[in-house]
Amino acid sequence: MDNRISRRKFLKLSGGLAVAISVGGCINPEFNPKNTVPIQDQEGNEILVPENPEKIVAVGSGALRLISYMKAADTVVGVEEFEINDGRKPYIMANPQLQEKPSIGPQHGGDAEKIAGVNPDVIFASEEYDGDTEVLSNKTGIPVIELKYGEIMEPERETFYSALKVIGSVLGKEKRAEEIENIIEDHINDLKERISGISEQPRIYVGGIGQRGEQGLTSTITDYPSLEIIGLENMDGKLRNSVVGEHTNVDRENLIEYDPEIIFIDGSGLSLAKEDLKREEYRKMSAVENNQIYSLFPYNYYNTQFENVIINSYLLGKHLKPGSFSDIEPEEKANKIYRDFLGEPVFQEMESEFGSITRIDI
Repeated sequence: MDNRISRRKFLKLSGGLAVAISVGGCINPEFNPKNTVPIQDQEGNEILVPENPEKIVAVGSGALRLISYMKAADTVVGVEEFEINDGRKPYIMANPQLQEKPSIGPQHGGDAEKIAGVNPDVIFASEEYDGDTEVLSNKTGIPVIELKYGEIMEPERETFYSALKVIGSVLGKEKRAEEIENIIEDHINDLKERISGISEQPRIYVGGIGQRGEQGLTSTITDYPSLEIIGLENMDGKLRNSVVGEHTNVDRENLIEYDPEIIFIDGSGLSLAKEDLKREEYRKMSAVENNQIYSLFPYNYYNTQFENVIINSYLLGKHLKPGSFSDIEPEEKANKIYRDFLGEPVFQEMESEFGSITRIDI
């Protein structure tokens, strides 16, 4: 019987702790944890991590957001350059000290040498990390936990919850993972109760959705979650497919033929979408003729912003179904959600950057 263990399995079992010499020759001699404990990642792999880690980094789109949801921003010792240069995300607004942290390299993955230089106990990497997490662990000698990000709509919501639970198990914040799950379920249940029995809707289009950067008018989401939660549909479901929340680009002719009565523009793509809407071909669309174009908080800004999805649902409900949301004061509700997720009320900062159901003049 061959008792040899494969390199891949060894890295999974060791979490990178026994690997001091990198593929490229980079060494992190300072990493020497006294005690380790086993945790399971979302794939069921057992990884050894330092007991009670005090220093972490999060790389790849959305990873730092999840850490912020878990109220663990105080343990972050370095951030990607993108986080330092762009503070227009709620988790950065709520934790401005993150922009003072050392750079660990470019967005979507950082740089192994710079990561090793801040000497974290654990590295969290989103599944969209632009690299190989095993190579990163090998190069740094530090355990890497890969996080599958998920989405707010079922069935991917459970993936999101499981990512939080993994973070909780590593950082000793299991109760916080449960809190976030309860917060989301409570808000979604409240929203669904408010729109129960409501079926009619105007012709709605949501555009300008970000996808690895700013996008223009035709960039959209097939099943826009903030509408779906309140029982409404983007383009009457004409873009619907089997992948909930999938990004797509609608054909301009199809958009004109659909003739939306109301257009909502994602805040991240507002400037590009406004330029697009000045095209002569869009002038006759009902939403343009009747000045029914509004901004929303960004859905996707370096991955899905779960708190904004819920806030946008309340804002859309208030605008489209005012009778069912008459008790909702937008700023108060948004700040409650921001506090629930991030610990700070950042509505005013977000509104200043992006507007909130603000009418857009073309």
